[in-house]
Amino acid sequence: MSKWSTKVLSALAIMVVLTGSAVQAAIINISYANVQTATNVTFTSNVQNISPTGPINLATGTFIRFGIAVSVTNNANPEFGSDWVNAGGLAQPANLGLALINMQVHSTDPTGAALLARGTAGNPAISRAVFNPTYSWALTDPGTVAGGEVGTPSPINAGNAGVNATTPSGVAQLTYFAVTPDTLFTGLVYQVLSAAQSVTLTPEVVFGSTNVWSLLTPGTVIDGEPGSPPSYTARPLSAAFGPEADVVNLPAPLVINAPEPGTLGLAGLALIGLVGRRRSK
Repeated sequence: MSKWSTKVLSALAIMVVLTGSAVQAAIINISYANVQTATNVTFTSNVQNISPTGPINLATGTFIRFGIAVSVTNNANPEFGSDWVNAGGLAQPANLGLALINMQVHSTDPTGAALLARGTAGNPAISRAVFNPTYSWALTDPGTVAGGEVGTPSPINAGNAGVNATTPSGVAQLTYFAVTPDTLFTGLVYQVLSAAQSVTLTPEVVFGSTNVWSLLTPGTVIDGEPGSPPSYTARPLSAAFGPEADVVNLPAPLVINAPEPGTLGLAGLALIGLVGRRRSK
């Protein structure tokens, strides 16, 4: 091998090492929350808590509702325990969380003929995402509800555009859904309208419109005192190939079966494909 080739390979190796050390791919984990069935749309009659791991059928006329829980992992904060913090700056979190999320729930029955998302004409207040009041968002939108689809064309979304890392509330926003799963929203209500049908509901994260917090500039220290504070940016999920590609882990689709009248009573929900899917774009 020539000296020139050796130098090129050495340079490439250094580039790979440096790139690998600088890249951190975040992982967003999505799961179901508060899955229930009932015999009325307000969920005050025959309410049952349903585990999203077991097959259950729904009789015609039955209602089902569920929410979504989220966690962000593998998104460590380089500013945790930094010189700026040790010089007296406000403690920064070890892990960074969710800045913005956009979601849709797709249906194999988009018109809602067999399974209706109860947010269409006559039911404007039903089947709208109800966001967890624990979290303070600058913007929220429960999304479009039409037929059997939720979030199309306007997704369910919640997010913050910026944070002040020198205030406790700003630091708290940086940690939204970091590491520990919590409920993002509840309240998606569907009704079985047709017997002998099977409908699949598939939650999806809109990859290009979902952001996690990332350190933009580290804090500085001047003469042993805190100088400029750290700043953070709402970083869009990366679809790049390789270790820098962020990952969204989605739950198995919900498959709702409505048996023939008289064959089965209220039982709930059938889930097919119980192995969670992993998606990175």
